[in-house]
Amino acid sequence: MPSPRTAVHGFIRPCLALFFTAFSSVLHAAPEDCLQDGGQATCTSPISVPGPWQHALCDDFAAYLGRVAAWCVVMGGTWNGPYAPEACAGGDFVAGPPETKLYPYAEAFEQRMHNVQSCPITGQDGGWLSPVQTINSWNCWSGGPVVQNGIEVRNLREMLFSGQSYNATTQSCEGSWSERVIALRTRQLQVGCADGYTLRIGTGGQQECFAMAAQCPVAPLTPYSPDPYPLDIDNLTPRAKEALRCLETCSGQIRSTFLSSGYRPAAYQNHIGEVWNKWQKLEPNHSPACAALRTQVKNEFFDVHQLGASTLAPSNNSCHTVGAVGSCFDVNQSFTQTVDFCSTQCNVYRPWPYRPPPGRSDPMHVLPY
Repeated sequence: MPSPRTAVHGFIRPCLALFFTAFSSVLHAAPEDCLQDGGQATCTSPISVPGPWQHALCDDFAAYLGRVAAWCVVMGGTWNGPYAPEACAGGDFVAGPPETKLYPYAEAFEQRMHNVQSCPITGQDGGWLSPVQTINSWNCWSGGPVVQNGIEVRNLREMLFSGQSYNATTQSCEGSWSERVIALRTRQLQVGCADGYTLRIGTGGQQECFAMAAQCPVAPLTPYSPDPYPLDIDNLTPRAKEALRCLETCSGQIRSTFLSSGYRPAAYQNHIGEVWNKWQKLEPNHSPACAALRTQVKNEFFDVHQLGASTLAPSNNSCHTVGAVGSCFDVNQSFTQTVDFCSTQCNVYRPWPYRPPPGRSDPMHVLPY
């Protein structure tokens, strides 16, 4: 008997194997794989989809060749005889009549068989059987409706005819007759999918229906860390640093209260440009597929990078990143009027003060002369 230690280890090994197998399958999942397999597709079991109805007519009488020929003719065909390559050519005799012609064909057949011209004929169409109804016949079909997977696949319909036949000798309607015609409809159940789904063979070899989740046309935001980038004054140009000291003196405020951005690494500047460009695409896009990305980019645009007051797209060749040092800086929007007031004393200016759209505007951007 194994020791408890051996027994525990023996249990852990297969568990770890199952874990790594499942983890590996998730890592290698393709987008079109099912959600439960690590993919992005919604998968369901196939459903039964009914095919088109096929119809047939039968006179409840012994099968005489003359009656077969009569059916061919009334259905629009040409009777060539039982030994011809095609006994009945054309019409609906071979393919089967459409439902709308079942009763007209049945009535025309009875008129032809009983030599009814100007003699009265009465017909009664019972319609397709209800679930509790049945038909019994020696010469045609018997039974009632047949249902598979909740879908009707077979039914019968009874049409009763009666009247008198025309006697050409006496030129009068004589005698009485009655006859029954039975219609049959059948259809096959096919494997299919609900609207919006496509049938395929799944990973287990079984048929499944799948639908890909709607994808946002805007690519995800490339992550950058740290975001926002820490305020960097040390890497500004000497002239930019001197302008900052002058603004502190002129305004009576320390730089931490009005400075929002100094030097930026090129990669971080590119990140800001990406935020800008993606927000232009996502602002008018309210589709559910883009909802999460839109919320993320909106937060970056307005809160993290405070780009809402600017109508000027960030440049990858910004003065924030020129060479190894930055030659400009940004201030809070509430400090822009102070910059204008101190501009002569501190030799600074705002190259893109606020202008109504579509003017070029970046009011918080400050450059030393």
